[in-house]
Amino acid sequence: MASQQPVIVDDQEPRIQYSSGWYIADGSDVALAYNDTLHVTLAQGATASLTFTGTSVAVYGCGGNTNQYGWPSTSFVVDGVSYETRVDKTATPDTQFFNVLMFASPTLPAGEHTIVLTNLNGTAPNTFFFDRFEYIPSNAANKTTSSAPAST
Repeated sequence: MASQQPVIVDDQEPRIQYSSGWYIADGSDVALAYNDTLHVTLAQGATASLTFTGTSVAVYGCGGNTNQYGWPSTSFVVDGVSYETRVDKTATPDTQFFNVLMFASPTLPAGEHTIVLTNLNGTAPNTFFFDRFEYIPSNAANKTTSSAPAST
C-alpha cells in the first residue's frame, strides 16, 4: 500500500491561529519559502496552532544566518504533550536555509489533533520563521468502528 501524501497547510491559510506578535515577511526573506510566504516573530510566547485530522504532523520553517537572525528556540506541543524544544540546528553565521524540517511528531492515533508551536525567545535578534504545517490525514479505512451484531 502506498503511503499517503501529506496535506500542506501554508502559513497564510486561515486554519492557522496566530497569537499577537507575528508579522508577514516580505522581500528576500520569502524568496525560497513554500508559496513565497513566511510568518515571522520575535515575540516571546508567540504561538501558532493548527487543528487537523491525521496521524502525524510536521513543521517547516527557515533557519540559519545567525549573524542576522540569532538562535531562536521553539517548543512543539501536540494535544497538550510537549514533544520537543528546538534550537536552530541549521545555524550558520551567514547563510539562511529554507524548507527546514523543524519538528516531526511521532505517529499519533488517527483522529483530530492540535499542534501548538511557541517561540520561547524574547530578545532580538532571535527570529523564528514559520513556513508551513504538513500532516498525514487519517485514512477512514484504518479507523476502528464498532457495530451491534445483526439480529436474526
